[in-house]
Amino acid sequence: MLSEEDSQDFKIEFSVGHVTVRYLKADGSPQKDERCWISRFEGPKSVGGKLKQSGWEVPLRPGKYGLKGWNRLGAFDLLSFEIALGDDKEVVLRSKR
Repeated sequence: MLSEEDSQDFKIEFSVGHVTVRYLKADGSPQKDERCWISRFEGPKSVGGKLKQSGWEVPLRPGKYGLKGWNRLGAFDLLSFEIALGDDKEVVLRSKR
């Protein structure tokens, strides 16, 4: 509701959840932030996708997603995860070597 006050605060909600991607080395120690590919799963296939940087909070619409990581080693399995409205998740890509 608008008023005649000099300033007003409005709360705006977006129907999203958030995911932060982290990379770990095979020994469990943190790895530097790298690129990752996040795509939405709908049925048996993945739809679209976006290249993102790990270490940053990424807003996503509720649903099921696939995550593919890569770097010079290229040794990461494809992960799937779900995001619900208001989620704040961390997904970890751990190197196999």
